[in-house]
Amino acid sequence: MFANIVNPREDDIRDAYNITSWIVNETAREMLVQYLVLCPEQDMCLGDDFKRKHVFDMTLTPSCSSCDCDVSCLRKSSCCPSKFLQIANISSNIDSVTDSRQNNITSKAPLTCLTPFWNIHSGFHGTSYWMVDVCPNGESCSPDRSLWRNMSLFTPVTSISNNETYRYRECALCNGEEEKALQAWKQDQIVCRTRADLLSAKLPSDVFVDEPDEIAACNILFSPPSTVQGSEISCLSFDRVLCNQSGTLDSDQAFLIEACDTFNIPYVTTETTFKNVYCAICNFPSLTLMPIEYYKDVGYGPSDKFPVFSALIDFKENIKPAYETPDEMFCAPGKIHNQQLVGTCILHGHAYKILLYQKFI
Repeated sequence: MFANIVNPREDDIRDAYNITSWIVNETAREMLVQYLVLCPEQDMCLGDDFKRKHVFDMTLTPSCSSCDCDVSCLRKSSCCPSKFLQIANISSNIDSVTDSRQNNITSKAPLTCLTPFWNIHSGFHGTSYWMVDVCPNGESCSPDRSLWRNMSLFTPVTSISNNETYRYRECALCNGEEEKALQAWKQDQIVCRTRADLLSAKLPSDVFVDEPDEIAACNILFSPPSTVQGSEISCLSFDRVLCNQSGTLDSDQAFLIEACDTFNIPYVTTETTFKNVYCAICNFPSLTLMPIEYYKDVGYGPSDKFPVFSALIDFKENIKPAYETPDEMFCAPGKIHNQQLVGTCILHGHAYKILLYQKFI
């Protein structure tokens, strides 16, 4: 029978406990057991003997994203749990890491998985990238919200000297980058919640709202310029779901709270993308109810929250904006009137891009 989701069996849990039988530290072992159960076929940086076997269904998608074994994972917080335990030397019988590159890696500012929107507080979703968004001392380098009319301050930049991407220009400067080495990302796509918002958008008032709780109608999505394409690294963003929000977590599972905060290894369930398996475990009554793999095309997996309506913008043009017209009533379902060529219709829909020349004051 066709299955939309595969959950762990008791045999899977026993297998994970057998693989970790040599680990003395009970907390460390429990962390690895849970990860091995939900994320099979990952060697956890300890070789094939530490990999739980699993035959994935080719029609399904693994719920776990891959963790990393290289010490560079420290900057992204994407280390496999076993690697983290090695580095932290938490488990007395897991050899500690002595990689000479570790100090060089950890001396750099951490990387954060971010979606490059003008207004990061508007709730829009899109492709995310690894970026630096703090200064080396951990201080914020975000522009003051009162300066939101200056889009350049909120635009990501990539250094051509080391291919590092920074969320804001100020982040690059406080991390020692030279101004001349910075390439600003493109500011050419507007995304809106409705077609009406798109066709009548006024920037920046429709992107930044005065009330914090008010939902912005539109946003500007930045994208890497051709000069740096290939150096940027995309990542899977996650929903901000906390661990133990109800306060009912058993004391012997309290380590989940710290684990949820530590790892950035997204885990996908039927409706949510969690930061990692530990954040998900905090919100499920049983490990056996959580997916190992799922079929995302029939309502499973997180819904795609990318704005339905988007358009390309040329900020240099001073052309009257397009508005809805009565001609739309003559277009077939799924199409709208083409404002650039009277009497014709164009497709619209999910993440469909049209060219829209508009000067925003």
